[in-house]
Amino acid sequence: MIHLILQGKGGVGKTFVSSMLTQYLQSKYENVIAFDTDSVNPTFSQYKALNVRRIDLMDGSKINERNLDTLVEALLTEEADAMVVDNGASSFVPFSNYLIENEVVEMLKEAGQDVMVHTVLEGGQGMNDTLQGLNVLAKHFNNIFVWQNQYFGTISYDGKSFEETKVYKNNSAKIFGVAVIGDRSKDTFGKDIELMLKHKLSFDEIKEDSRFQLMAKQRINIFKKDIFGQLANFF
Repeated sequence: MIHLILQGKGGVGKTFVSSMLTQYLQSKYENVIAFDTDSVNPTFSQYKALNVRRIDLMDGSKINERNLDTLVEALLTEEADAMVVDNGASSFVPFSNYLIENEVVEMLKEAGQDVMVHTVLEGGQGMNDTLQGLNVLAKHFNNIFVWQNQYFGTISYDGKSFEETKVYKNNSAKIFGVAVIGDRSKDTFGKDIELMLKHKLSFDEIKEDSRFQLMAKQRINIFKKDIFGQLANFF
């Protein structure tokens, strides 16, 4: 299966989601290939343990369609149990348009590849923007997996949970599943996760990293089990 991580708003945790999804898939499959296509902030490729390949999709302010062709060629021809593509906010619109205009998802399906589109919702001030991003994706794609990132607040509208919102109800037929990155204590879990993100470390690397004390490693493992357990219900 090919997993595309798409969201038009930056700083909502797309790379974090890409790294966790890749690690989960690697725990299940022998051959997982990951791509970083974020031209402005290619942080996914900085996760050395994940062997992420970088493909720069932008040529200045314009999309480089030849490089996009190269990416699609790899998705079509390379043998892998799963593939993950992290896309940046700067190329969200042109990348999405390329997928739609060239009927890439249909092409991949005809080649026997299932495609899942992942998008991230952010609590707090960015919630409306990310909900709009979900609306845009749902107009053109099926099999959407939604990640609720509650680090900056819960995903709710007028006291309603995400599943009770109009956005969810209008698009529920296209939403394959939902995972929640829970709002844990920022003084403990939050600081541990921030350190993990700062140094671009995998869960396995943290086990041997002296910068993390025993309780920090315990909290990171609890967090990992939560995310992996949610994903196991779908993949």
